[in-house]
Amino acid sequence: MEKALGLIETSSISKGMEILDNILKQTKIGLITGSSVCPGKYLIIIEGTVQSINFALEISRAIGEESILYSHAINNLNQQVFYALKEKKKPENIKALGIIETRTSVASIVLADVLCDSSNIELIRLRLANGIGGKGLLIFTGDVSSVKNAIQSAKYHDIQYKKIIDIVLLSHPDNRLIESI
Repeated sequence: MEKALGLIETSSISKGMEILDNILKQTKIGLITGSSVCPGKYLIIIEGTVQSINFALEISRAIGEESILYSHAINNLNQQVFYALKEKKKPENIKALGIIETRTSVASIVLADVLCDSSNIELIRLRLANGIGGKGLLIFTGDVSSVKNAIQSAKYHDIQYKKIIDIVLLSHPDNRLIESI
């Protein structure tokens, strides 16, 4: 079965909780997170089959369409993104570091999937919403040319969506910075 990820961000914390409760009662999906995030929104990240995720998104629209800021399914999600959502990675021998700041946490997840599928990079961290004003932060590594290619891919992908705030490429970053990630 093909694995999918469902992403829902609402403007109302209470409505987000109601949506999540209904999704959990009516589907067989895995819950990655359901929590309030800065600034006063609710973020739902679920995993399951393509069919179950699409059904969950239908449920969310039926219950809270007016409060949904973003709703998206990613089919065949890159495994690196699943791991980055669940744990923090400590890679060694980093030659280059790519850092992309996005306007929403959901945008950083979507972008991470695109970059992991299209570039030879290793995803280190996805930081979502809390403590960073509701934004997303995507941090990845690879050789300098791979990170540059990923950055170009991100810029191309963002032409339509306009969700990227800033992009930084650090060549041979200091180990103390790596430890702080």
